[in-house]
Amino acid sequence: MRDIKFRAWDNGMEMMVYQGDDEIYICFDGEKWKLLDYYRTHWETDEYGMSEIEQPWEVENIELMQYTGLKDSNGVDIYEGDIIRGMDVLSARTGGRVDDREVVGQVVIDSSSVWGFSIVVYETEYHLNDFLENDQEAKVIGNIYENPELLED
Repeated sequence: MRDIKFRAWDNGMEMMVYQGDDEIYICFDGEKWKLLDYYRTHWETDEYGMSEIEQPWEVENIELMQYTGLKDSNGVDIYEGDIIRGMDVLSARTGGRVDDREVVGQVVIDSSSVWGFSIVVYETEYHLNDFLENDQEAKVIGNIYENPELLED
């Protein structure tokens, strides 16, 4: 049984938040996913001037991503939205033979896959577990929010 974990991209702060990070929680309020941060503070003006208020801070503009249950060759957890570099071992162009050309792809949800995730390389989807099984050196090199340039040709 795999761990069920999530991470979220905070569009407002432009930062990645992982489930279990210091007092930052990813939660569902019945309608939408939110981040709650119990350490963020804000300033309010009252009759005595400015005062720092500590209270839960809700962030609603997030992109939620699920952990795949798989790790790369360095033992790094692989999440939806990650960018992976590996060898082109599944390409139809090579007939299944190992091609020494490196490829870069994005991890996406795939309901037809046993694992539920695929990697998209040059607009072609491969089951993520097959890709990792055929390339023991595949590595997470970034994600689509912090490193979109990695997917550019």
